[in-house]
Amino acid sequence: WVVGDNAILRTRDGGQTWESQTLPSDLPSGFGLKGIKALNANTAYAVGSPSVLLQTADGVTWSSMPRGPDVLGNFEFQVVDAVDPTHVWAVGATVDRKYPVIAFYDGSKWYVQPTEVLSSPITAVHHLERRKDHQ
Repeated sequence: WVVGDNAILRTRDGGQTWESQTLPSDLPSGFGLKGIKALNANTAYAVGSPSVLLQTADGVTWSSMPRGPDVLGNFEFQVVDAVDPTHVWAVGATVDRKYPVIAFYDGSKWYVQPTEVLSSPITAVHHLERRKDHQ
């Protein structure tokens, strides 16, 4: 999988050929995609700007993900990581790049998490395993 300004491409043969993915029609004009994470051949997440949060469950057709009211702002998501469909994180900043943003998806909708301890955009997130004591 790869993302670009306004496209998601997928290969099934080690990169010899690439398939363009079907994106939702409700994306804002001028959107850009920055990050992608696949859990398996069918389940993947893509993020971007402004406030773009996408998912696929069949590996081909993408849809916009449900959001809580605090995720409707103008965010520039850079990176997405997931351990399963109910533990997904996206990080980035406000579009003006003044404030960092951490968002969490619980399987039903996205929520913005507090980031008062940081003063610059977040550019990476890695969650290697889900521990039972961190549900």
